[in-house]
Amino acid sequence: MEYIQATILRHIPDVMSLIYLKIGHFDIKVKDLDTNTVHTVSFWKEIHEDNFASRETWIKEFVLRRSLVAGMIVGMYRDFNVNMLCISVLE
Repeated sequence: MEYIQATILRHIPDVMSLIYLKIGHFDIKVKDLDTNTVHTVSFWKEIHEDNFASRETWIKEFVLRRSLVAGMIVGMYRDFNVNMLCISVLE
């Protein structure tokens, strides 16, 4: 959790209040570098958990759309200039 706060979440001021409440939900823009498209992925944090998670929107917006299967390698980095995650299928 500390790593997420120190890296990604510190660039999203609106989310910081949710972290201090120890529960929250937020959407983040994700750019698919292979298709040059931008999607929205939702993250949430349960009150008893230390990490944020994504499931339904990640599966819909990336896994199913790109027909990913187990064993494929996906690269991801944060582009601070445009304030979004960038994702690419590497293998």
